Amino acid sequence: MTIDVHEAIRIAGEGARQLGEIAHSARRQVVELTVELEEARQELGRLRARDEQRDADPVLYLLWSGKHQGWWRPDARGHTADLDRAGRYTRAEAVLHVVASAQCGVREQVTSMVAAPDNWAAQSPAPVVLAVDPGVQVEQEAGR
Repeated sequence: MTIDVHEAIRIAGEGARQLGEIAHSARRQVVELTVELEEARQELGRLRARDEQRDADPVLYLLWSGKHQGWWRPDARGHTADLDRAGRYTRAEAVLHVVASAQCGVREQVTSMVAAPDNWAAQSPAPVVLAVDPGVQVEQEAGR
């Protein structure tokens, strides 16, 4: 079986085109992985900085959302009424969230920070924060 020169050139050209597509795809994947790696490095840096802050100031804080009437969840991912599921934040993190929430200009919607001893969630009954009047909060035992 013989292949003429034109057929050989066509086959070689098709192979070169396919190799070019593979190389292009590989370069695109390298760029995507490089971006992911840089994002992971930045996140690691943020986590290390947060750990250093926690070591420097071991007091952690809970955040109460006046707007959503719930505790902020870990990593600012939503809100919860369950104190056991509430996130704990360093002072710096808590202050940033409180200041950002104050930008809304509505006092009743501002986030409040509350010092959170390690054993607070384990205590029974857990405190419930009631909004009586904007700016005034009262603690009441759960179940009352």
